Amino acid sequence: MIHTGEGMRPRDTTARAYEIQTEIFRSLTPGQRFWAAVELSDFTHKLAEAGLRMRRPDCTEADVQRLLAEELFPERRRRS
Repeated sequence: MIHTGEGMRPRDTTARAYEIQTEIFRSLTPGQRFWAAVELSDFTHKLAEAGLRMRRPDCTEADVQRLLAEELFPERRRRS
């Protein structure tokens, strides 16, 4: 991330692209921002699940969900 004075721009994003993205997000209504956040969160979870499945092809769907939960909430891991 690169500190821009108005936020943190990802290193793989040009300054112009970040400016356009920021303008778009600022133009959204609160409801639109909420749903954009929900969609981004859903995409992030699906991406993480796909990564787990690639790294651990032997896992069941239940295993994938458990491993994802452990990554997201390490403080709630079952203590063995």
